[in-house]
Amino acid sequence: MTFTSTPKTFHVAMDIRGGILKHAKNTKRLEGMFINRQTGVSLTGEEVLEMGRHFDAKGFEVVPPCDNHDSRGICQGHAVETEAK
Repeated sequence: MTFTSTPKTFHVAMDIRGGILKHAKNTKRLEGMFINRQTGVSLTGEEVLEMGRHFDAKGFEVVPPCDNHDSRGICQGHAVETEAK
């Protein structure tokens, strides 16, 4: 049996319940964890909590870091282009 693999990169993801929702009473701890990609501005703790609740309500386990994710929100990888030798 031969295995071939294509090199991939993967995004890391933040656990919603263990990394975000557990800080609901102290949102200061969530400040700066995420950056708005369009503006480059860090999200406030309240915004991070709101985002976590949004994705939790949709059934995700982690905040989806990209568009190529599974039903839990985990990145499925992105092919790495390699140079021909």
